[in-house]
Amino acid sequence: MESKKSTAISQFYSLIPGESKVLVALSGGVDSAVAAYLLTKQNIEVAGISFYNYDKVAILGKLREMIVNLEENNSVYFKQELKTLTDDQLLGFVNSSYCSAESSDKIEELANFLKIPLYGVKLEDVFDEVVFAAVVANRLLGRSYNPCSDCNRLKISTLFNKMETLKYDFMATGHYAKVYHNHKLESYLVFASNDQESDQSFLLSGVTQKELSRLILPLADLKHEAVLNLAKKFNLPFVEKKKTKKVCFLKEKSLEYFIQSKAPEKILKIGAVYNKEMLQLGEHMGIHKFYVGDKLENIEYKVIGSSTTDKESVVTGMSYSGGMVKISTAEKSAKKRAVISQADFIDVTDFSSPQNVLFRLDQFSPFKKAVLTMKNNKRGILDFAEKEFPLARGQVLAFYTTDKNPRLIGHARVIDLEDSKLLTRLKQSNVDKDDKEKVEEDSKKIKKIEFVNSF
Repeated sequence: MESKKSTAISQFYSLIPGESKVLVALSGGVDSAVAAYLLTKQNIEVAGISFYNYDKVAILGKLREMIVNLEENNSVYFKQELKTLTDDQLLGFVNSSYCSAESSDKIEELANFLKIPLYGVKLEDVFDEVVFAAVVANRLLGRSYNPCSDCNRLKISTLFNKMETLKYDFMATGHYAKVYHNHKLESYLVFASNDQESDQSFLLSGVTQKELSRLILPLADLKHEAVLNLAKKFNLPFVEKKKTKKVCFLKEKSLEYFIQSKAPEKILKIGAVYNKEMLQLGEHMGIHKFYVGDKLENIEYKVIGSSTTDKESVVTGMSYSGGMVKISTAEKSAKKRAVISQADFIDVTDFSSPQNVLFRLDQFSPFKKAVLTMKNNKRGILDFAEKEFPLARGQVLAFYTTDKNPRLIGHARVIDLEDSKLLTRLKQSNVDKDDKEKVEEDSKKIKKIEFVNSF
């Protein structure tokens, strides 16, 4: 692969024409700060752009509205003490690094420090509709959700549109990944970063060829430690942000409150909790309170009888039509195979026969081996080299080549998992008839819920 790269493929960042105009996305964090700084040291014109979702006043307004809706729509979930919370206590529902005033201040401070123009785009409405609504709908249905992937696709497409509107030549972000131009095929390829612990190529799996052709990634060859050192060396203003695998903008408990305040009571699936042996352990107040992989210590349900569970137990599955939650150990519930759909590949890839690939569950997980067999252009089967957990319907997987420097091939969603004893026993006992028509009917209701301006 290295020899091909020297003749047919060149790193896109090195091919930027002199005197180009570049629009760089700024988040307030160290990565975008250093990316912008490095660009200003080239012979190009640089401007910054920031995506604003909410300010403090708007967040407080939505939190107050949430409490009112919760009391009116689903009183069974309402707690009187919610009405007595102060502004500061309410803001505790939101992760501190998300759209904070400090981030906004640092972005403006950085733009002044670098002496570059700064544009702002308010994404509140479209963020609610594209990212937050997807989280809520999938939690209601007991499926996996991918807010980081959805958010990145939204921001990159918005960045691309603003770049064209403002008549800039290229756009740039602080992602840790590499973009190469394949001259022979006239296509753009994405490779993993040198620093695989910080690699964010996963988040670029939904980026189009058109967007890749204009995307610059200044941190492509840098490790995160080096980026931090550069920021400190040149006194760049930035806010340190914590990494999160779930929803970055809301804490888990407040996400439950928002779902309960918006969804009709009939859609909130109250049901039973079972163990691996199909013994009922208790009753729960809605599958939206759970997600696959959640630890036993975080699970709330009313215990029935004297059944005991392993302390290492986690949520391993949910059934929307039956309102059932299953808990067991991760080891016992790991899967060997997944059926995938909605496959989207970055460039032309030959899948006429099964292919050895690497895959990732998110931008933080390690590269793992699997065999990908495509049945058609969109659907296929992924056989894991080792059993995998956590894994749930709706989960996004990214695929890579098995080279030393993995190339991103594309992504797909998990739509089914290998058959389990749980499904067989449920069908036999009529606890869950897996009524697809009922699930589809409720899915349509969920999609109609007014989530715009919900948070």
